[in-house]
Amino acid sequence: MLGVKLQTTVGLFVVALAATVSGQMIILDDASPEFQILSGTWATSAAAPGYYGDHYLFRSTTSTGGALGEVEWRPNLPADGIYEVSVNYVAGTNRADNSPFTVQHRDGSTVVPVNQQINGRSWVSLGTYSFQAGTAGCVRLSNNANPSYVIADAVRFRDPSQVPSIAPDDGRVQIEGTLFSKSGPDATILQRFSDAMLGAPGGTFSADIARTASGIAVRFRTDSNRLTAVFTAVPGYQVPGLFSIYQNGVWSASPGTSEIDLISDHPGQVVSYRILCPPYESLSFLGLYLEPNATLYPVPSDHRPRYAAFGDSITHGGSSVPRTDQTYPWLLAEAKGWQVFNFGVGGSKVTPSFGAMLDHEPLDVATVLWGQNHVSSGNVSLFASDYAQFLTNLRQAHPTLAIYCITLTVGSSETAAREEFRQAVRDLVAARQAAGDRHIHVIEGLAISTPADLRDSVHFSPTGAANVASRLAAIIQSPGGSVAFMDFDRDGDIDGQDMELFLPCRSGPDQTPSSSCPDKDLDGDSDVDQSDFGMIQGCLSGSGQPLDRTCVN
Repeated sequence: MLGVKLQTTVGLFVVALAATVSGQMIILDDASPEFQILSGTWATSAAAPGYYGDHYLFRSTTSTGGALGEVEWRPNLPADGIYEVSVNYVAGTNRADNSPFTVQHRDGSTVVPVNQQINGRSWVSLGTYSFQAGTAGCVRLSNNANPSYVIADAVRFRDPSQVPSIAPDDGRVQIEGTLFSKSGPDATILQRFSDAMLGAPGGTFSADIARTASGIAVRFRTDSNRLTAVFTAVPGYQVPGLFSIYQNGVWSASPGTSEIDLISDHPGQVVSYRILCPPYESLSFLGLYLEPNATLYPVPSDHRPRYAAFGDSITHGGSSVPRTDQTYPWLLAEAKGWQVFNFGVGGSKVTPSFGAMLDHEPLDVATVLWGQNHVSSGNVSLFASDYAQFLTNLRQAHPTLAIYCITLTVGSSETAAREEFRQAVRDLVAARQAAGDRHIHVIEGLAISTPADLRDSVHFSPTGAANVASRLAAIIQSPGGSVAFMDFDRDGDIDGQDMELFLPCRSGPDQTPSSSCPDKDLDGDSDVDQSDFGMIQGCLSGSGQPLDRTCVN
């Protein structure tokens, strides 16, 4: 069909087979009339996902003995101007790591080698160039590369000043995993910590590392079959990682570029997208480009229990872990059905002020895993003092929050010093329990981690993080994410069976409850009376029904 030109106008878009023009944006793929094979035989495939249009072309490289071949995309540009040129391809381990794209522009030609083993299913920029209107400019690709194959799929020419069709502060876009993002019409800063915390003095954590986006996700729902989500780096710590794209809850791709072109896995349907940010990049979200007749739908409010994870790089995700969904807090939250707020900061020590930072927000469960960066100092007393103050601050802000203090997880070299820090955590928790805090618990780090879970001396591999999350999920039993203190039979709901266990324990006001009823004094006033009865009556959910946040401790 290369000789056939089917063209319709839709809003600002002109669609010509697989060529799309939007204002100052043109997309050509290997089925467009503007694409041609200049030399050699190029095979067609749709075997690997991520291509633009209906398929892509490939050819073995000259390094494998293949004859030289070349293809070309030649757009009809609507106006003189500056255009950013980007390419889309299907990545794979057998692709060339130096595929030579040549951009022919007003000022000459520029060869840009592209590693087609990575960054597939996203627009990879070849740079920004000046072009004349018409067909003088083009992009060519040859197979003079190595190792095995080069991929020819789609090329995009776009005015770099083009504004996204969906602004970053659109109310139909939800930012999850943070309580401190700052939204505006031009950018939403994806920030895990408050401005006050990031500006606070002290040497227990790096504000730059705290600015990174571990655990933060952008969520939206649309019927657009193709779309682009745009992020940009902001001042702060930057270790390049991978975004993780989920469509209807299923992983779809992990691109490494901050401008992410998405292909719907469910064409013609409304799809729920969730874009997880890399754990060690500091980012802003700039908005979405949708197809012209596509609709952006509201995201339902998130009423899942809230989980806060405090700690150092083991919690943050070691800097060589490229994806947020390879960190144990995210994996634990997914297993339990929680919202996750990752307050881990690589390199940090116990920071008491973190405990007071969330005094205005409800939380349901928290894990605390600090200690690794204290071991080398050997100062157990300072660690214990700061840890105690952190717990005091957190408890004052959240009187019934379920707090799980995890002792140091496994290291490749276990020492007596590491055990001293573990014992300090045990002692702190025991003291608070003895003082009447029934919502704090200790989890032994050595019970949830093994040497096989490590990728270095202390950090978990992706598989190890999944193992740790699974073990934590088994220990923290209730669906609400914390001890469901009215779910007396521990079957995941509050129903008539729990009421039957409660009623024999009613003793009346100011009457000491029976020793067999230690968990039935729900309001903590040393009796089991009408007040406690009202609390459980208000939380009855029915057999098999999920627990309300207010009914877990």
